[in-house]
Amino acid sequence: METVSSMSDGFGNWLWDKFEHLFPIPIILRIAVNNGPLLIAGIDGVGWKIRNDLQFSIKFAYDVRFGAMMGVNEGLWRAIHKFRGL
Repeated sequence: METVSSMSDGFGNWLWDKFEHLFPIPIILRIAVNNGPLLIAGIDGVGWKIRNDLQFSIKFAYDVRFGAMMGVNEGLWRAIHKFRGL
């Protein structure tokens, strides 16, 4: 499997000959405005930055999405739920 870091020289320069033929010009231009990865940054990896261990789970996603909403505005939502109209 190819990694993003294998498309760079490790000093922030892209190795265009390895991938420029794979993408249309608009995508190439988007890549060009960013530096390639640096060797000192470590190995490529995928992770979910919300968790310290970078592991994604559906349960944690629901906790983040819905748990945070209920904690912040819980009183407001209870008042709306109890409201019977005018």
